[in-house]
Parts: sequence; C-alpha cells; structure tokens
Amino acid sequence: MLGLALSDGYLMRIFRFNVTSKNLAHDMIKILEKFGFHPKMCIQNREKYGWKELYLVRLRVVESIKLELFLNKILKELNLSHTFKKLKYEKSEPGEI
Repeated sequence: MLGLALSDGYLMRIFRFNVTSKNLAHDMIKILEKFGFHPKMCIQNREKYGWKELYLVRLRVVESIKLELFLNKILKELNLSHTFKKLKYEKSEPGEI
C-alpha cells in the first residue's frame, strides 16, 4: 500500500488514488479494506478526449487522517526518518532518507 500511495496516491486533506487500471484500483480497495478502511470508487469517463477511463479511489477526511498515521507508522517501523508527506511531496538530498 505504501508504494502505491507514494506513486499514484494523493494525501493532503483526503486520500485519493487515481489510475487507469481497473484491476489496480480494485487491488487498492481490497488492501484498504483489509486494514479497516472504507474506500469509495468512481469512474471518470474520458472517452471523448480519446483517453482511458480513470478510476478514482478515495477515503473520507477522517479515514484519510488515520491512513496518514498508519503510513507514518510503517515508515517508522522501516527505520525511515521521513513522514509520508515528506517522502511524497518534498525533495530530499541523496542519502537523506
């Protein structure tokens, strides 16, 4: 889940995971549910632009906060000094992690 969230996820006020792969979106839903979250998914039809459908998985604000705490706990258990948001949104120097 950490890798998926770092690559295709968005976590500021709410958690969003947007991908064009239906299977990957469903996999993320299963992972989130396994850890007690209640994700919702909608599909954005982008056919008129010649693009693939976009699968949007999201959590409510309260659950997004819990997810951030959960991801930070995982990073700490991996002996990494950064929080999820720092890894995702801030540039770091080589070897800093």
